[in-house]
Order: sequence, then C-alpha cells, then structure tokens
Amino acid sequence: MTDTPEAPAPPPAAAPAPAGPGAPNIIRIPLLVSGILNGLAALGWLSTCILFFVAIPLAVLAVFEIIYFVKLGQPDYAQHKPKTKLISILEMCSIVFLNLGALICGIIIFINLDKAIPDEPASEG
Repeated sequence: MTDTPEAPAPPPAAAPAPAGPGAPNIIRIPLLVSGILNGLAALGWLSTCILFFVAIPLAVLAVFEIIYFVKLGQPDYAQHKPKTKLISILEMCSIVFLNLGALICGIIIFINLDKAIPDEPASEG
C-alpha cells in the first residue's frame, strides 16, 4: 500500500470587500473630481485681470464640494442628500463659467443620487 499525499484543498473563495460606511463611490468620486476642476477653473479665472471676480463662486463651490466629499464618507451620509442634490445643480450651472467637466460630474451625481442614497424613512409619531 502506497501512501500518496492528498492534494491540498483549494483556498476558500475570497469574500467581496464590504462596502465602506459612506455613500457609494458613484456619488463621491464625481463630487471630488468636480471640486478639483472647479478649483483649477477658479485659479484660471483668477489669473485674468478683468474677470478675476468669476473665480469667487467657483472657489466657494470647490470648497463645498470637497467638504461634502468628506461628509459623504461618514456613516450618516443619508442626511446630506438634499444638500448634495443642490451642489449637483450648482455644478451643472458652472457651465456658465465654461467648466464642462463640472457639468458632466453634476449630471452624473444628479442622475445617480436617488438610486445610490435612499430617502430616509418618515418618522412615525
């Protein structure tokens, strides 16, 4: 009788990585990209001598987008849905300042926001 070693059992299939506690990336990544693009556009408009005042709303929007990118990474991200929808509308309005990238990111966020972040249940009482 020959002792043949048994083949080792295959390793168990890796479980999918759990989603983080924050909002889905389909909302967060375009928000960050738009914040960066608005910041760069603000710097571009700031470099002009005549239209430097156009940089102010773009810079403010960029700051708020980055702030909400961080807030949507926290577990209580659902409470920020209305403000995120407002920011996505403002991103779409940034086409006035010739920022096509922010327009595209705003459309992506606006379309996917209701699917990615469900409405909070109405409280009974």
